Amino acid sequence: MSPYGRVLRIVIFQKKSGLQTFVEFDSPYSAWAAKESLNGQDIYNGGCKLQIEFARVSKLNVKQNDEKTADYTAEFYQMQQQQMASLASPYGMPAQGGPMGNPFSSAPHHGMGGHHSPFTSVVGGGGPMGIDKSMMYSQSAMSSYMYNIGGQESLSQPVILVNRLPETLDTDKLFNLFCLYGNVFKIKMLHNTKGSAMVQMGDNIQAEIAIQCLNHSSIYGQKIGVFHTKYQYIVDSEKTRDYSKSTLNRFLNNQPYGKNAYKPSSTLHFLNVPLNFTEKQLIDEFTNFGTHTPTFCKFFPTKPESTKLMGLLEFSDSRTATEALMDLNNHKIVGNVLKLSFTMNTIHKNEQTQQLQPPQPPPNLS
Repeated sequence: MSPYGRVLRIVIFQKKSGLQTFVEFDSPYSAWAAKESLNGQDIYNGGCKLQIEFARVSKLNVKQNDEKTADYTAEFYQMQQQQMASLASPYGMPAQGGPMGNPFSSAPHHGMGGHHSPFTSVVGGGGPMGIDKSMMYSQSAMSSYMYNIGGQESLSQPVILVNRLPETLDTDKLFNLFCLYGNVFKIKMLHNTKGSAMVQMGDNIQAEIAIQCLNHSSIYGQKIGVFHTKYQYIVDSEKTRDYSKSTLNRFLNNQPYGKNAYKPSSTLHFLNVPLNFTEKQLIDEFTNFGTHTPTFCKFFPTKPESTKLMGLLEFSDSRTATEALMDLNNHKIVGNVLKLSFTMNTIHKNEQTQQLQPPQPPPNLS
């Protein structure tokens, strides 16, 4: 298991300009997380920088485990055992050697992330290990290792199910939460299953990122469930809200979704606050709205060309931060649309940081 998820298969092959590697993960989210952490990192100190790109294939085809290809799945291991048994010597002992190796050996592997498939191509950079990007998706180079992507079923669908929600929750609050992980096309509250909704994301990768980040998150006194479904789209009905043309979607112009996708945290990053605002005024926006009040607020230093403020808001825990985000993300402040998102950063509580005692939290909606 890599730090980013389970590696299923690896293929390495040589090209004139250097080595190229494909790494297949168990999920698109694992691949994305690996890319975010490893792209641009040096394999050796000061040299051989990793250049990681999203691959356009859905599955690697590994026929044997050797120094160039490896399959780490249990199914492949069982197949090898059967093949080895068929090659057993007359004395009942498995034949030694042969093309099959141990798929669970300590072969080195580097996890990579992608938006088009659960694995990516990895190339070394700087010097003889570099590779021409125009050759990255050469079909002649990849044909012996890959299945045809057109014939493969998608790992998941863009429609996801969310349950254990308050029955009074509206679709706008769900949109404010799920739009952090991709474009939200439609949301349908399920009248036959109370406290449940279906959310249609822009594609299956965005749906996967949302599931990985939000499943079992605590909001309104319950841990919500976020799951895959078999549906490709949500059928319009009186319970369906269409957000496909909403300008509040953050990734409409091919912006790279998932780059700053985090699980719920106690600290929120904010954008688009008017320049003349004070930290207390921003905190008061939350108080006056009736949602949870931040315990700390910090503006980032501005530049001469800055037209808006950004910074961090800290809450008592991730639940209150999530509920506040669902309430005030995309809320207008003096004509500016407030943008909130989760972050792993925290506020350094020094003399310049304002601390306020929060009022009693609003009652749970459940």
